[in-house]
Amino acid sequence: MKHLLSAFLIGCALASCSGSDCEDISGATYCKNYVSGYLMPESVEQSDAEGAGGVGFTLKGRVINSGAAYDELAETYGDKSFNRYVVNGPRIAVTDGLLHVKVLTVRDFDALHPAGSDVSDLIDIHYVSFLDYVRSGYRAEPKDVEQYSGMMTYYAVDGARLFSSALQGVNQENSKLIAPEFLLKFNEKPSGDESGLFRLVIQTPDASLETEFDYSFAAQ
Repeated sequence: MKHLLSAFLIGCALASCSGSDCEDISGATYCKNYVSGYLMPESVEQSDAEGAGGVGFTLKGRVINSGAAYDELAETYGDKSFNRYVVNGPRIAVTDGLLHVKVLTVRDFDALHPAGSDVSDLIDIHYVSFLDYVRSGYRAEPKDVEQYSGMMTYYAVDGARLFSSALQGVNQENSKLIAPEFLLKFNEKPSGDESGLFRLVIQTPDASLETEFDYSFAAQ
């Protein structure tokens, strides 16, 4: 009964109050556009993805969330008619996509992947995209909660769709309007060792981003 009453009060608030009142009553915000900000990546950092069976990363940089530049990007991606109240977030999207993403092994991985070689063929990437939702006219699709392990922030966000693919398959077209967070999951373990040292390299249209990371295969 308590949950039904809460839902009723929120529904009334969304139907009858102004934007500032909705913030106070329900935590909802009226948004003309779906994407709340466009990220221009300047660096990449390892993030916490505990229990996800992989290693998480977050792109960092300048976010465009107002002004003529924001309006131009919204026009470019067709995000001009969302016009809804929104409770859940975030909805920050990488602006121009990623040209490529690769992982180099710092130490010998196996006979085919000595130190310094590219091990991207052994890795899958899991990321969230907003592009299909915007292009569809904001039509949400059903989600499987189990698939969002390590990225549960996005499970409750309408339009945040999870994708999984080979790391080598990432290109500028399929990485436009992705969320800044992503997971890398190895499909193989190194020969002999239970851990490895790697270098992540991301090329965007405007910058080359790198960071080193350790990864333990013990729990894989």
